[in-house]
Amino acid sequence: MRLLNSKTLEFKIFNDEKLPRYAILSHTWGDEEVNFQEMRLIQRLESLPAHMRENDAYLAALAAASGLDISMEWAYVTGRRAGYRKIAETALITEEEEISWLWVDTCCIYKSSSVELQEAINSMYPWYQNSAACIAFLDDAIINPSSTDQDFEDELRRSRWVTRGWTL
Repeated sequence: MRLLNSKTLEFKIFNDEKLPRYAILSHTWGDEEVNFQEMRLIQRLESLPAHMRENDAYLAALAAASGLDISMEWAYVTGRRAGYRKIAETALITEEEEISWLWVDTCCIYKSSSVELQEAINSMYPWYQNSAACIAFLDDAIINPSSTDQDFEDELRRSRWVTRGWTL
């Protein structure tokens, strides 16, 4: 199982028998999700010393190796997409709950590998069941902290997330 460190947003792979406490994100997908390859490139670019991040030849080599058109501008734009912000915000909540690891289906599964994708699909139920916390991200719900319980329930019912049977 590939997890994200909630402080660094770096990936680490764990065997099922040695899984740490982790949170899992329950959400609906939008148009700006960040996949595994994009997340990995963001991690690599952010870990580079400044002089390498500004080296066009090095970035061109990374782009050729990844098959993506990358640049620091690409990393900046990708890091500002709603999908990346969702991951970063969930990581902050995970940290507040004193949980060091996070699983997000959009970026923790390398979907280009049919073997990994099938394993993830087959493991989804136990992964959700064994998580220390499940964080629901309702990107279409506007919750007012001063709203009544009824207002909260009404807003929750209108959320796209509630229409998905597999989300929690």
